[in-house]
Amino acid sequence: MSTPNNEPNKYLLSSLNNALDILNELATQPDMGITELSNKLNMGKSSVFRTLYTLEKRGFVRKVADSRYSLGMRLAILGKITSNQIDDFAVLHYVLENLAKKTRMAVYLTILNDDCNVVFVDSAFGDALLQFRAKTDAQYPAYCSGGGKVLLSYLLGTENESKLYGIDLLPRTPTSITNVQKLRETLETVRAQGYGVDNCECESELICYGMPVCSKDGACICALSVSGPKQTMLENKEHFLSNLKESVYDLESYAELLQEYISYYKT
Repeated sequence: MSTPNNEPNKYLLSSLNNALDILNELATQPDMGITELSNKLNMGKSSVFRTLYTLEKRGFVRKVADSRYSLGMRLAILGKITSNQIDDFAVLHYVLENLAKKTRMAVYLTILNDDCNVVFVDSAFGDALLQFRAKTDAQYPAYCSGGGKVLLSYLLGTENESKLYGIDLLPRTPTSITNVQKLRETLETVRAQGYGVDNCECESELICYGMPVCSKDGACICALSVSGPKQTMLENKEHFLSNLKESVYDLESYAELLQEYISYYKT
């Protein structure tokens, strides 16, 4: 069996994948029989039967006639729970939308992956003409990002600090940091002042300010950043930092929800 994009995946659990294929197929029409499912999914009838039997016992499908099945109540319950969770997560995105509206700039929520790249997990955009628009799940080097520097700074003094010395510090622009000692000094400054700055290091005409979003015990959950044109960001630095700090405070009031949201991107 293949992944949804038809590329083989050695980690795919075929029995589970078959079960999900059956559930997806049953979602296309009210009820289907074993033979019909077998033909549509190119699965053996015995495999279809055993999968349906298991799903029925767990409440994910129900038998509506002799050898014919429909989706079960357990899926309806999970759907309701999922809907409620998405509604809960929407309040986190609203904080980003509100910050983008107040600053008119691009706003990002980022995390750090094992390769010391930032991963964009959410974003919102203002109406400024010049904005850096990264897609959700996109990755960029953390060392030349305002939010990325914030996330890297939390490696200092931990067992993961050694990761800093494995980063390939390539010059993306003339102002990019290319020396690991300079990077470490910059990260110490970031921790001391409470925010990080991308001084046209990722894109030559854009500046980004980033701040940590922390849990109650002081652990950094993610970074929130605002990015915009160089001149505007420099001339109104305190305005951006003030609004950024206020939005960080708002996100930290939902720390547990935010950690749950972020966990989807770390698994």
